[in-house]
Amino acid sequence: MRRSKLFKQTFITLVLLYGVVSTATSIMAAYILSNQMTKEYVSKGRAIAMSIAGASVKTLEEGNLAALQAMIDQYLQISGVAYVYYADEAGRIVSRAAAPSIPSTVWEAYDFEHGDDGLKLSDTHYIDIERPIAAGERGLVHVGMSRDRIRKDIARAVLHQQILLLCIFLIYVAVMYFLVGRIARPLQALTVYAKRLATHDFNAKVDIRSNDEVGLLARTMESMAQELSTLIHSLQLAVENATYELMHNVSFMRAVLDNLADGLLVMDPQGRVLHFNPALLEMYGMGQEDIKNREVRLMFPQDLAELARCAQSLPDRSHMAEITLARGRVGKAVTTSFSSGESSGDEQRSPAGVILLIRDVTAEKEVDRMKTDFISTVSHELRTPLTSVLGFAKIIQRRLSRALLPTLDLSNASVRRAAAQVEQNIAIIVTEGERLTQLINDVLDISKMESGRMEWRLSPVDLKETISRCMESSRPLADAKGLALVADLPDDLPTIQLDKNRIIQVLVNLLSNAIKFTNKGRVRVMAVSRPGEIQVCVEDTGAGVPREDHEKIFERFKQSGDTLTDKPAGTGLGLPICRRIVEAHGGAIWIESEPDHGARLCFTLPLRNPRLRSQERFSMSGAFGAPVLAASAQPHVLVVDDDPSARASLRQIFEDMDMNVSTAQDGFHALEAARRGSFDLITMELAMPGMEGGMCISRLRAMETVRRTPIVVISACSSREVEGANATLPKPVVKEDLVAAVRALLSRTGTGKPYVALTSDGKMNHNNFLIVCAGAPLSCAPADVWTHLNEGFQGTVLIPAAFVKNLDLKRLSSVPGVQVIILPDADRS
Repeated sequence: MRRSKLFKQTFITLVLLYGVVSTATSIMAAYILSNQMTKEYVSKGRAIAMSIAGASVKTLEEGNLAALQAMIDQYLQISGVAYVYYADEAGRIVSRAAAPSIPSTVWEAYDFEHGDDGLKLSDTHYIDIERPIAAGERGLVHVGMSRDRIRKDIARAVLHQQILLLCIFLIYVAVMYFLVGRIARPLQALTVYAKRLATHDFNAKVDIRSNDEVGLLARTMESMAQELSTLIHSLQLAVENATYELMHNVSFMRAVLDNLADGLLVMDPQGRVLHFNPALLEMYGMGQEDIKNREVRLMFPQDLAELARCAQSLPDRSHMAEITLARGRVGKAVTTSFSSGESSGDEQRSPAGVILLIRDVTAEKEVDRMKTDFISTVSHELRTPLTSVLGFAKIIQRRLSRALLPTLDLSNASVRRAAAQVEQNIAIIVTEGERLTQLINDVLDISKMESGRMEWRLSPVDLKETISRCMESSRPLADAKGLALVADLPDDLPTIQLDKNRIIQVLVNLLSNAIKFTNKGRVRVMAVSRPGEIQVCVEDTGAGVPREDHEKIFERFKQSGDTLTDKPAGTGLGLPICRRIVEAHGGAIWIESEPDHGARLCFTLPLRNPRLRSQERFSMSGAFGAPVLAASAQPHVLVVDDDPSARASLRQIFEDMDMNVSTAQDGFHALEAARRGSFDLITMELAMPGMEGGMCISRLRAMETVRRTPIVVISACSSREVEGANATLPKPVVKEDLVAAVRALLSRTGTGKPYVALTSDGKMNHNNFLIVCAGAPLSCAPADVWTHLNEGFQGTVLIPAAFVKNLDLKRLSSVPGVQVIILPDADRS
């Protein structure tokens, strides 16, 4: 019978194991026996030497050497004793006995150089043991023990041991041969059986009926083969059923897609139509036309073709846009790319096509428009009471600090504490009122963007310079938190047509968010020019945003995290406004972030955007110039507003400016007041009962006495200039802005050019800031302002906020006859 590899390996292992064990055992036994027998012979030799030394004292005194020789001969009969001799004190051997004689090596080595224990091991064949007689006065007794005898005894013992081990090994081999053969035969049978199962021969049998583990394994394999046979049969049936069900589902899905209310368009990477449904044809008025395999750009309007192109160029992102449908309807399209096959390792799959899903949102847009109008109306209505709240709060705050607190006895602890609490409470009212104002402004901004009523003021913009300015304005916030603010901007960024102030609003919002949510590390701004567009990214090392919140943060009033357990860090309108601004410019905005790995917010701006049209800003350069007042005249102001609180608030502001104030509750009373007297300034609310403010301004301008009177619109209904008005301020009005505008309108004309506006190129650009003046303003670069002052200029210098850091404001403000007004970079809305 051919032996298995298992049998051969087991047998070889046993032989090697026997060799190792027997060798180790023999060496160990020989070593132990050698030590034990050497100790025994040394002990026996010492006993003999002591016995002879003790018994020979008297014999030697009597001079009986024959008795001594007889004694020595007697001890020679003891096993292991090789020789015994007696040497006198002079070292001469007097008596001896040896078998057969004293070895020559003993004679040669003996020189009385012995150790303290009387043991002299001077020869490899003998152990020489000496003992002094009468403390050495009568000589020495030497006893030699044979080492050869020890070796012979050890060899005999090892031989017997090896014979015993060999017998044991042979018995062990016989037993293991039987046991291994008993195990190997069933295993060979199992191997043959496993090979047959591998060839799908599930009807094969294995003849093993033992009750041990091998038998259990054989029965288990037979059971498994039966189950596999049943399973494969079931799988064949399942495949047949799945094929039938798949065909049924394909038919069902085709029916669903064909009856889908939304339009479906699937195209390949070359832009050809792969699949479509009837709803798509109906949306574009194509009837039953077959458009399969035709190019999308030739069959559909430009906005849909452009969206498809964007989806093809950026397949890793979803795209969404509003598109125009047939018969004046509006659709909302969403795109996503799909891939075929599977990727291996780091290799990414190439997109196999793009899916566009189009929904008719005409009705939803109408509902959304009504909602936006409602929000806008409510927000405007909130501005009027908020004007009174903020106005009176600031007046109380100012008069408390200037008039009341100095008169109090602050040495009294209770008075001092009450005064501090009142002052703190008023400050809280002002702060929260301003925060509410900002929220209302954000709501109005996004409502105007959603309704399409946002005013866009396009101009060529140096994006690198704009980004640098935004970073400088945000640097104090970063420095306060110990964050590094880094710019990575190439020098070849092209000039692009944008609404500069709105893009600044986007950049400042992204920078402030990055700084707000970053506790350590850095905030980096990057820009790169790509074909047809510029991409700008703001990257931070903060807490990051979970992937499920990436779309949520761009929705109105939505923020990342749980708003029930996490305190919101803002209104939730900043990023939605940013998205509206960027998308209005034809770009896209998105976030790339993981929790605890920071965030990167990116947006793109196309180099050309035909959808965005510029709306020129109304210039307030003074079609209706302000009259020149006498130096001692006290200006007379007419406040026109239907809200009594607003009139009272404005009255107190103007009275604090040392002006006479008259009020009118509507347009009719304002016209009547203008007929009865003259005024140096008129403020006008637009939304009033009876006569709208714009109509009232038109009638006032028709009156000769009011033709050149400055009119300032202070209204919650508009943040843009109104025809016939010299300035427009939104409610709630900021006192400092109102005071600056009024003083500018009422200032005297000293040189004929009372205003100089600082610009980057020395040319006037009304799109960048408001100009309120009686005549044509003079514009110049910041470096030239001192030239005009040295030539005797007196009047107002208008300085955009971006130029403040490069000017010596303290020196400029100290020039006699010069008033400085700092203009904000962004629009107030």
